[in-house]
Amino acid sequence: GCRMPMPCTTSFTAKFKRVLAVLCALAAFMSLSACAPQVQPSGTASVSSTASASSAVTAQRGGELSLPMSSSPASTHPLYLKETSMVNLYWLIFEPLIALDEENLPASCLADSWEYDSEQGVYIIKIRSGVQWHGERGEVTANDVVFTLNQILSDTGSIYNKQVSKYIESVSLTDLYTVSITPRIASYALLYCLNVPIIPQSYYQGLAGETTAAPVGSGPYAVLEANIGGGAANMTLGINEKWWKKQPYIELIRTTGYADNDSALEAFERGELDCINTDKLTVDVYAMKENVRAWEYPSYYYDFLAVNMERAPLADKTVRQAISYAIDRKSIVSNIYINHAILSETPFMPGTALNDTSAVRYDYSLGTAGELLDSAGWLKNEEGLRVKDGQELTLEIITLENTDNPVKKDTAEAIADQLELVGITVTVSALEQEELQRRIDERDFDLLLTQAYLSGMPDMEFMYAGAGNISGYSSQELNDMLGALNNAAGREEFFEALYALHRAMAEELPHIGLFFQTHTLLYRTGVYPDGVYRDLKVYAGMDKWFIAQ
Repeated sequence: GCRMPMPCTTSFTAKFKRVLAVLCALAAFMSLSACAPQVQPSGTASVSSTASASSAVTAQRGGELSLPMSSSPASTHPLYLKETSMVNLYWLIFEPLIALDEENLPASCLADSWEYDSEQGVYIIKIRSGVQWHGERGEVTANDVVFTLNQILSDTGSIYNKQVSKYIESVSLTDLYTVSITPRIASYALLYCLNVPIIPQSYYQGLAGETTAAPVGSGPYAVLEANIGGGAANMTLGINEKWWKKQPYIELIRTTGYADNDSALEAFERGELDCINTDKLTVDVYAMKENVRAWEYPSYYYDFLAVNMERAPLADKTVRQAISYAIDRKSIVSNIYINHAILSETPFMPGTALNDTSAVRYDYSLGTAGELLDSAGWLKNEEGLRVKDGQELTLEIITLENTDNPVKKDTAEAIADQLELVGITVTVSALEQEELQRRIDERDFDLLLTQAYLSGMPDMEFMYAGAGNISGYSSQELNDMLGALNNAAGREEFFEALYALHRAMAEELPHIGLFFQTHTLLYRTGVYPDGVYRDLKVYAGMDKWFIAQ
């Protein structure tokens, strides 16, 4: 896989030998990550959750859990975190204005309800009353929400700035429990950008982004002790007895700092940690050990083939569809990714509300691929090669050379072999970063095997009209559909517009999607996790976790 460099270093991915290849190359000309919080995610990939709490064990209060954190976090401010391990941990301490449920739909949290006032063109957000900040800091009010959102909007250094500033123009206080949001884009997607940690104004006012002050929030766990600095870090979290939801079961959470993901994984092996999330494809080696279990969840790493629309054969939709049918994604996932990925021909995350299950799927079929090529006029000659107007159908796949981790090159070679079965001659060029960059800039490629880090946001402009659109695809229909999404403030009209886009792009294939990689939570037997659904929110359901007593 290829890891995308972001403008920050991350604890858990700083020294990954397993680089997520191509994007390292691409980052120079674009940061191929959608409006996700700007942290570099850590964590690899399989598909179904292998974990579920056993009905034979009853949840009881008690026990301690040891988790990893960064040994030298760039910041401890929730709006400026740079490491994945910290973002995961902070959802124990903080709560979002709007949560995202298992299907990736907006759900109430600190926001009790919301509505779009079409006459005034504003979103009215009602804040839940009676929620307390940790440590006798009083009640969470609309003042704190306005403070948080303004802090994000006013500082591009915040990891949430990109997603919030895209949708929100300004925020104002209506009363103690009501916030009015003036949108830049009046779309239902705006609710997703409110999935940010809300912070207490009384504590964070005046604290710099790079602070190392102990975090204070309103979540299920509060910090009892924090020691951060000098290249070492640890925290102890205890149950927030004033939490507005049902009290968590696990009594204490102890976090210890590690320099990177490999060190934390070694610590897990030594028995120093009770759980760790990883993106290693070799994770099964750990999961098979005695007293270790695994829970797989999808990451936002989306692998795809960018298609050069300026090259005649690929400008033909029928040829792109034929290629998609001729790729045996299952065999690639099984043989190269060791089953750590979920098939997807489009960037609409499968298994979530963002995915229209009626959109066309490209289940491996050499027969269908052959028929489509025939219909496009690419007929087999006596050598079995596809020819049209005297030209043979030959393509080149370019990708990043990475000797430490040949997974991208292996994937490209597997696709080349598969396409040859329908008579397309394919060569693979694994290139050094600079050369790859030059080829992309000069549009000197047929197919580019690469990867984007998407987000839970239903923001499809990134892949179809933004940095992710390496194919250079454009059409009036696409512009109209993206416009409809941006003007759909209500849930029903929004999903109608989203699904229309999904169906059209699945037909059109501006790029050919392969899969989303999955990551793995490894944990000790006796720990019963819950709610592990997505990247950066691995511990978001920890209030329901328990340890067998």
